[in-house]
Amino acid sequence: MKIQISKSKFQINTNFQNSKNQKKSSKFRKLGFWLLFGVWCLVFGALLLSCPANALAAKPLETQVISQGSSVLRLKPGQSFTVSVKIKNIGTTAWQTSGSFFTALNTADEKSQKTVKSKFQHKSWKKWWRPAGLSKSVKPGETANIKFAITAPKEIGRYTEYFSLAKAGHGFIDGGNFSLTIISFPQITIKSTVPESLEIEQGKAKTVSVQFENTSKISWDAQKFPLALSAGDLKSLSSFADSSWTDNKTPCRIASKSKIKPKQKFSCSFIFKAPDTPGSYRETFFLNAENMGSIGTSRFPLNLSVLPKTEAAAPRFVAGEPLIRVGLFSKNKETQFRANDILDLIDSTGKVILAVKPSSLISVAPIDTASFSVLTENQTINISSPARFVPRNQTTITEITTFERHPAWNTTLNDNLFRGTIEFRLLPDSTTYWAIEEVALEEYLRGIAEVSDRDNPIYLKTMMIAARTYAAFLNIYKTKHKTEGYDINMTTDQVYRGYNLELRAPNTTKAVLETEGQVLIHPYAVDEKNPQGVIIASYSSGTDGKTRRWCKVWKCADPEKDYPWAMATDDPLGIISNALTLSGNHMVGLSGKGARAMAELGKTFEEILKYYYTGVEIKKLY
Repeated sequence: MKIQISKSKFQINTNFQNSKNQKKSSKFRKLGFWLLFGVWCLVFGALLLSCPANALAAKPLETQVISQGSSVLRLKPGQSFTVSVKIKNIGTTAWQTSGSFFTALNTADEKSQKTVKSKFQHKSWKKWWRPAGLSKSVKPGETANIKFAITAPKEIGRYTEYFSLAKAGHGFIDGGNFSLTIISFPQITIKSTVPESLEIEQGKAKTVSVQFENTSKISWDAQKFPLALSAGDLKSLSSFADSSWTDNKTPCRIASKSKIKPKQKFSCSFIFKAPDTPGSYRETFFLNAENMGSIGTSRFPLNLSVLPKTEAAAPRFVAGEPLIRVGLFSKNKETQFRANDILDLIDSTGKVILAVKPSSLISVAPIDTASFSVLTENQTINISSPARFVPRNQTTITEITTFERHPAWNTTLNDNLFRGTIEFRLLPDSTTYWAIEEVALEEYLRGIAEVSDRDNPIYLKTMMIAARTYAAFLNIYKTKHKTEGYDINMTTDQVYRGYNLELRAPNTTKAVLETEGQVLIHPYAVDEKNPQGVIIASYSSGTDGKTRRWCKVWKCADPEKDYPWAMATDDPLGIISNALTLSGNHMVGLSGKGARAMAELGKTFEEILKYYYTGVEIKKLY
């Protein structure tokens, strides 16, 4: 038998010469067959792992993935990362690092049928389909620790790829496959602005508005990757969830169908419901990109104080109690408002022009220097100044919807609710008008914010008597704001917040009720208009250690005799560092810090008041 071997194939030629050579030919035929079979196995086995061909049918389970460092990675576009995976050999043969039947890690499709082109390919890969080989042979029962580098795609998005252990001459090994997800996430920063803390009554709902700004140098494609505001840790339900939320973890979605450019601002408003149990709560919120994860820089906490249910004390008129006129604001444009009960529109003669139904929106605007246009319930009425809207019931609350006054500590609140009559009065020869609330003095006091509701109860009573005295004095003489047509200004005379303060300051209301009608009087203050001798009870935040005499700060007709109750007094407990620079801190009369300290030391409100106001008595005016 003559054997010829070429580069492309094996060829066997046999030539039987005679019967004597039969035994020899048979021997050579067997040798040629096994030689050809051996060469074929070597070539075919090497081809299995050296090119991306379809794999052979899988053999019985030989491997088990023991652990994987992380199946989901969030990386910056183009960022490299080293992945680690442990795979146990639970078969009966060892895995080799080289040779004809070596084992290596290949890329695979989802069903491990064939190798695929990877978007995670790192420059360290030896082949585009082979991330790594084995560092050493792995015997049955041993575990291979395979580490390989990957690179995140440069295009932003979420990508998932599959990998599997493969063996030359065998193909992909059952049980040796795993997946890896890369979120290619840009380095974007988004700043959030939200109130640091909120107060709400248990079980009530409140609307919160969050402002965001893209403070990075790149744009965010909000159409391709929509943003939503998420609460909590995405694993547990939020204790603030409201039925208006998309789900129990998503208060709102960001309405944007384009890219959010650098420095661009956007917002999200949502309703949250307070838990039924009073106490302090804290919830974390953040922006979450669909299928991409959270934007860490957008994360912010919301601190919530849940207060027990309270109701404002029912209003009550006391015989002899004066009505005080409070200047709310001035403007020359339209004002809109509504009430929860019937309002009667009354003209300057006292005639009822119109009865406005509950919740009906009312619009008032000046026509000229003498009259207003009133629009409500699809009818327009022109009326001479002043235009008065008088509630039929004392419990009526009016909301001035175009008026905004937000507390600095919580800008989501708007103190625009008021009791009593709402009057619109034009200034002389002008289209500018004042909105005035006419309300009983005791109801007015419930809405002043001169104190903290957490202050010492004695201090609260002290301040309510001083504040009542000051307001009553202005009401008696009606000279300070005579041109404007009201008694007291809600910002420059006393800080007044209206009905909302009643709801959130029950201790202040209690102090008002417990000192009802009590004012400070002095014989020197008695005159024809003021037969009781009600004083003007000035007070300020604190002093530099001594209060000031009235006539040393303001002009007096008789500096030696006028305002004898407002004398200079030592005030060692009332010292504040900015006493001389604090705006409006005149240091005449009662010292706020000093009075608060005296209350803490156990002094009564009578003792405190008589210390700061010389020669006064406390009298129940009504």
